[in-house]
Amino acid sequence: MADIIYKDECKILYGILFKIQNELGTNFQEKHYQKAFEAYLIQEGIPYEKEVFIEIHYQGRLLGKFFLDFIINNKIIVEFKTTDRLTNEHLKQMLRYLQAANLRLGLVVNFRKRPLKPMRVLNSKFA
Repeated sequence: MADIIYKDECKILYGILFKIQNELGTNFQEKHYQKAFEAYLIQEGIPYEKEVFIEIHYQGRLLGKFFLDFIINNKIIVEFKTTDRLTNEHLKQMLRYLQAANLRLGLVVNFRKRPLKPMRVLNSKFA
């Protein structure tokens, strides 16, 4: 069996995410969950970047930008959702983010549903 990528980091992040949903419930907006998450990251001393812009270039031309909710410890993208259900498009969006940022793992977190089930997305093109 393959090793779980960033197992220890994810265990800590999952603990934080579960606490947030248990404390706030399922009816708030993404920005409220993001602020609670940031407060926990600061409290725990976990390095992070918030609201990260990644530029997409092709043949020397700027094609556009992606806006990432969080990058944790320069390793893991965390994206927040508040939707009735996650779709393949949400997962494809994360894969685009991972490839653009050249990161290995992303978590898509939908706070609207119980139980909370962060979706792990792996970048097979990680270099």
